[in-house]
Amino acid sequence: DTCFRGMQQAEVELKLADAGFKVVIDKPDFTESKQISMLQQYATQTDVAAVAISPVNALNKAIADAMQALRDKGIPVICLDSDMAKDLHSSRTCYLGTNNLVAGGELGKCAKGLLPSGHYATFVGKTDAQNAIERIGGFAKGAGDQFSSEDSLGDDADRARAQQNVKTVLDNHPDINCLVGI
Repeated sequence: DTCFRGMQQAEVELKLADAGFKVVIDKPDFTESKQISMLQQYATQTDVAAVAISPVNALNKAIADAMQALRDKGIPVICLDSDMAKDLHSSRTCYLGTNNLVAGGELGKCAKGLLPSGHYATFVGKTDAQNAIERIGGFAKGAGDQFSSEDSLGDDADRARAQQNVKTVLDNHPDINCLVGI
């Protein structure tokens, strides 16, 4: 949502309408198949100037192939917030986002500052998204050896499932003393 508001503001400030451009955001259902079909659809259109995507699976070769097809047509593809795996970086023009290892590390340091030791679980929308993988790894490093991971659950952006995930972790791991939202 923040990104879209920024895109709308840039549309006005850069007078994109005067040049015949408009900003459009399509929110998929967080499935790999939907993301692939949307990228393939953009590749058939003649009025797409650039695409920004937050890949739902950093390792999905079909997503990378669909991104590459856009690039082959001269359409820049920006990975936003979440990136593709390193061996698939050539499928995108650039990455714009947080250094997720550092961000996760800082969160881990905060946990260590609050608790001398602990058992934690992480919660995230997509467990196989590159930003989630890096943030979780950064958290573990930042928290240090006195913290142990008991579980990591994804909710696919489903609020009810997110709430159930917390209940499940608390039921299954009575030693949990740190819940980490990624």
